[in-house]
Amino acid sequence: MKGLGFIICLVAVATSAGIARAPQVVVVDGDFDFGRVLTGTLVEHEFVVKNERAVPLVIDEVRLTPPLTLAVAPASIAAGAQGVVRVRLDTSRVTGLVEGRIVLSIADADEPDINLTFAGTVYQTIEAVPRGAFFVVTERGQPQEQSIDLVSHESDPLEITSVVHPQDRFATRLETLVAGKRYRLTLRLDGTGAGGRRTDSIIVNTTSRSTPVIRIAANTFVRERVYTFPDSVDLGSVPLNALDADPALLEKLAQTLMVYRKGAGGFDVKVSTDIDGLDIRAERGPLGDRWQVTLTLKRESLKPGPIKGSILIETNDPEFSRLRVPVSGLVIAKV
Repeated sequence: MKGLGFIICLVAVATSAGIARAPQVVVVDGDFDFGRVLTGTLVEHEFVVKNERAVPLVIDEVRLTPPLTLAVAPASIAAGAQGVVRVRLDTSRVTGLVEGRIVLSIADADEPDINLTFAGTVYQTIEAVPRGAFFVVTERGQPQEQSIDLVSHESDPLEITSVVHPQDRFATRLETLVAGKRYRLTLRLDGTGAGGRRTDSIIVNTTSRSTPVIRIAANTFVRERVYTFPDSVDLGSVPLNALDADPALLEKLAQTLMVYRKGAGGFDVKVSTDIDGLDIRAERGPLGDRWQVTLTLKRESLKPGPIKGSILIETNDPEFSRLRVPVSGLVIAKV
C-alpha cells in the first residue's frame, strides 16, 4: 500500500511449541502502485528487503512478468542487513492496467519465495475512457447505446475531423464536451440488422501530431427473439480421479443453459444432445417465456479425452424452430 510504509511479512514459522516466530525476512512496500502515468514514462521502484536472520539470505533467481525488467538485485543480503531490488517499467508500448509480479527465489529451502507486485495504469496522450472499446448487446428491435469519452492530454487543442465506420450495423454521434480537450463518441445499436456477434473498427481521425488516427473496436451483439445464454458451453477439465473420490462433484460441475423467447409465453422446447456422457434436465420458467436446462456429466460414460458435440433445442417458434449450442470440454485421468 503506497505511502503507508506497509510491511509484508514473508516468513512466519511456528516453533515446535506452536508459537509463531517474529518475521525474519520482511519487505517494505511490497505491493507497489505507481498510480496513473502517461505512456512513454519510465517508472522505477526500489523494493527494500530486510534480512533479520542470523545468516545471509541468498537470492537464487529473480522472475518478473513482462514488461517489467530488473535493474538491480543483490545476490545475497548479509545477516541483519538490507538489500534493494530495483524494478523498471518502460511504458512506451504499454497502455491500460499493468499488473506485474516479481518473485525472488531464496536458496534456503526453509524460506518461502518472496512475492512482490508492481501495478498501475498507463494512459495515452489521447485517452479513451472509461474503456478503449465498445461492447454493446441488445435484443432484436430494441435500441441500445454506449458512450466513450476521448480525452486529450496534449498541450495543443485537439480537433476530431471525421469518424469512419461501416454503416450497416450501427450509427455514431460525436459531441464536444470541452472544446479542444474532451469529446464524447456514442454508438447506437438499433438491433434491426443481422443478428449475432460482430466486431468492426471505428476510425477517428484527429489533428493530433502524435495520434492522428484512433482505432476503436466496436463489439456488438444482436440477440434474436429466441436465443440461448450462454451461446456455447465449456465444461472445462474434468478429472476422473476426483470424481471417483467424490461422486458429489458431478453435481457441483453441473452447468446451466437458459433458453429464452422474449415477449411471449407458451414457449415449448425439446432438448437433446449427441454427447453420451451428458445428462440433460429441462424446466420451464414461471412466466412461460424461458427454459432452464441443467447439464450434468454421467461418470459411467466418461473416458479420458476431449468432449465435443452439441445440444439441439427444438422449439414451437415457427421462425426459430431449431437452435444448436456447441459443447466442449476435456476429461483427464487425474490432476
